[in-house]
Parts: sequence; structure tokens; C-alpha cells
Amino acid sequence: MTFNGASDGASVSLTSPSTPDRLHILLLSFPAFGHIIPMLEFAKKLSQHHAVTFGVSAGKLPDLTRRELLHPTEDPVRLLGIPDNVWDDFDNPEDSDAILRIFLGVNAAVENLLTAVPLRHDPGRTSSAVPHNSGRASSDVPHDSGRPSSTVPHDPGRPSSAVRQPVDVIILDLFLGGPVGVCRSRSVPFYFFNAANAMFFQHLLLLNEGTPTVSIEEADAFIELPEPGGQLQAFTVNMKTLFLPVRNNLGLAKGIIINTLRELEPDLLRDLHANPPMPVMRVWCVGPLFPEETSTTTENSVPEWLNRQSDGSVVYVSFGSVATPTGEQIRNIGLALLESKRPFLWSLRAKFHSFLPDELRHRTNDGGSFLVTEWAPQKLVLKSPAVGVFLSHCGWNSTLEAVAGGKAMIAWPMFADQLLNAQWAVRLGVAVLIPKTGMKAPRVVPVDEITAAIMEVGGVWSGSQRAGTVYQTSVLACSEKVHAAWGPSGKTAAEFEDLLSSFR
Repeated sequence: MTFNGASDGASVSLTSPSTPDRLHILLLSFPAFGHIIPMLEFAKKLSQHHAVTFGVSAGKLPDLTRRELLHPTEDPVRLLGIPDNVWDDFDNPEDSDAILRIFLGVNAAVENLLTAVPLRHDPGRTSSAVPHNSGRASSDVPHDSGRPSSTVPHDPGRPSSAVRQPVDVIILDLFLGGPVGVCRSRSVPFYFFNAANAMFFQHLLLLNEGTPTVSIEEADAFIELPEPGGQLQAFTVNMKTLFLPVRNNLGLAKGIIINTLRELEPDLLRDLHANPPMPVMRVWCVGPLFPEETSTTTENSVPEWLNRQSDGSVVYVSFGSVATPTGEQIRNIGLALLESKRPFLWSLRAKFHSFLPDELRHRTNDGGSFLVTEWAPQKLVLKSPAVGVFLSHCGWNSTLEAVAGGKAMIAWPMFADQLLNAQWAVRLGVAVLIPKTGMKAPRVVPVDEITAAIMEVGGVWSGSQRAGTVYQTSVLACSEKVHAAWGPSGKTAAEFEDLLSSFR
């Protein structure tokens, strides 16, 4: 049995346990795709060794199919729709009340599930994990037809609203840490999964009862780590209400699973253990975790357009699916791209196209020197030899994908941990940071500054040839580490094996 790694052909031979030893592992994700994608990939890896159920808000299940994140004929993962009535796409990360409402709804539904789910050591409890009358999702999502085992097919990929096979181990997204006392009271081993990097986890560890609070208007757009001995920045009341219980419950877990590579964050991972309860807590680094990009059915024009471009020539622009710069800033980015005289691909939601410069707005899909599209298959784009520069918001998944693809970055963070990720990329020597950006940016970045960053990261472009840059050299070196992580002697592969052993 092999596990595919971040690169084509990079794999590690992992011995699957014998059939009688297979456990049933329940993974529960927070309903945002920055969390869903890496945790679902982790579920796929676990499913090669154990029976796996992946639970997320029922409202997100159709998107898993639309984004082709799960292939029922290939991925033996059972889907569980959690009826938490969450249908939000997190379009406005500044809406603190909406975020609080989502968190509370998700955590309440997860607590109900954890209370009702059947456990291996508690065979008398066989009721559905989600009551039939508990919400819209339970009637929308078909019930599972039976218990998976080594001999009875469990219809992988088919959504269910119940957990019928007794559970042995639970792995929860870190954002679902509020109700985990139920796991302790029911004596079921559980682990926390951190979809972000070690820097975000370190930030959470520093939160305590004495952390000051501010209004949403006064709050920083970004989270930052204080200097040694310094005080953590103020939280909004809502954010402190949400995350303090998570922080206080960390010590109940059997361990922490982080979507990072130990080779790329060695100092910070070492520093984690200085904070309670980390001196006695085990940590496994299992990154990188992102899906293989195999399908082009959704957007055939993107790979076709890339194939017509010269190697290293294209500037790829994407700010993810949550936060987008202001209309004036979108216009300046467009003008800078035109001024750079390089081909470019811009993934931009349709509702923002009206802010594009006239030359782009009237020719967004002409297939010539640029392409503006509502969505692009990002991993495929970042693997393309045509792409030389990635202008990114520096979400953690995008940052890892860029490094894996060997693409130097222009870092344009927007909110939350994205500035930490951008600073990390700068320290690695793989990115240039545009300062003072974000949801609460004090300025509009001028055209010439953006153009200069494109030139600095991408090198001088003469129409058919380019001069390489130190950023591109550095990112190729880091890319080799990412590619080796799941290889035969990779540290991630070894840590994954050790994690499997800890389930016993």
C-alpha cells in the first residue's frame, strides 16, 4: 500500500494493519474549506489503515462533490452530515456576530453528536448520532445502509446522518474544542487537528483569562505573536469567548496533529513545548495535506491557456474564497499586471469584475495575454511550469501549495493568521511582503509598488526569456523538502506511522 505525497511519484510504503485490527476513526471538521480540505486529505490517508467517517456541516456536503474533493470509487471515506444549520460561506470575516453564531451552532451540534455516538467500549449505545428531528440536514442527507467492516462494503463517499459503527478514536478540528469534555467523560481517546501551522497554535497557547479584549472596530485584522515575555494582543470579546474554552481543553487530548512539516518550522515547534500543557503533550506533524489535482472538468480553459504560455512567464493571482481587496485596490492590481507586460491568470469572483480596469473588464476571457476567471484549479495551476509568480493572500493551504509547486510569492495577507504565514514565507526567502495590506488596510497600494514586486519576485521578462531570482532559487530548495515529506525516508511519513501506533 502506498501513500501519495505532495509530488507526483513521491510515495511511501506503509504497512496496513491486518483486517481484525482495523479501528473506526471519526473525524469532525469545522465547516470552512481552509479546514475541510486538509482534514479530508488526512482522512483519506487514515482510511488506508482504518475505517474512517468524516463529519462536517450537512450544508457543506454538496460542495465536496462540486469541488471534486472526494472520489467515492477511490476514497473509502464515509461522509457524515452534521445538522448544525450552517450554510454560511464566511464571506465577511469582520462580521464577529455571524462568526460567533456559526461557532456556537457548530459546537452545539458536535456536542450532541459526541454524546450520542456509539463507542466500541459502550456497545449498548446504538442510537443514531444525530437525532432524526434535530434539523434540516438529517432529512436532506440519506441514512447509511449499514456498518462498515472488512467484509461488508460501507458505500464510501455516500453521505449519512448517523454513525452506526462503534467508534474507537475521535479526531476533532481545533475549532471544535469547546465540547470535548464529553469525550473525556465517555472515556474515548481523542486528538486535536490543527489545520493551520505551528505559529497559529502557538498564538492559541498564549491565550488566557487575563488576555485583554477590545471592540471589533478596535481589533487588529491580523493575529500576531508577541516578543518573548510580551503580552498577547487583545481579542474581541466574541473571539475570546470562542477560543478560551478551546485553549483550556487542550490538556484533555491525547495529542495534537498539525498540518505542517517539522523541517519548515523547527524552532517554533520546539518552542511550543514551553507552554502548558505542551511539556507533556505529544505533537505529530503530518503536512503537507492537500488534494491531488486530477480533474479539469470544471474549468478546461485554465490548463489550455497555461499550456500556451512560456515557462515561468505567468503571474497567478488569487485571494482565496473569503476576503478580497477593495474595489480601488482591485483596479490597481489590474493596472500593475498590465504594466508588467507578463501574461497573467487571475482567479476573481464575478461580483468583483466590475472593479477591473476597462481593458480587463471587457476582455476577461479572450484567451490572449491574460485570463480572468471565477475559479481556477489552484494545485494544477501551481504545478504548471508556465507560472513564475504567485500573488497570494497567504492562507496556509495556499502557502504550502506554492512552496510544493516551487512558486515564489508576492504576499498580500488579508486577515487572521495570513500575516504570520506571509512573514514565515519571507523568512524562508520565498516571498516579498507587500506591507500594510488587509481588511483594515490604512492605504491603497499604488500601481508602481505592485509592479515593482512582480519584477523583484519574477525577474526581468523579455517576452520569451527571464532572469531567475533568489526567491525562485529558495522556493525550489524548500519544494524539495515538501516533496520528500511523504517519501520513503520522510519525517512526515515517520510521524504518521507513529501516530497510527498511538491509536492502540
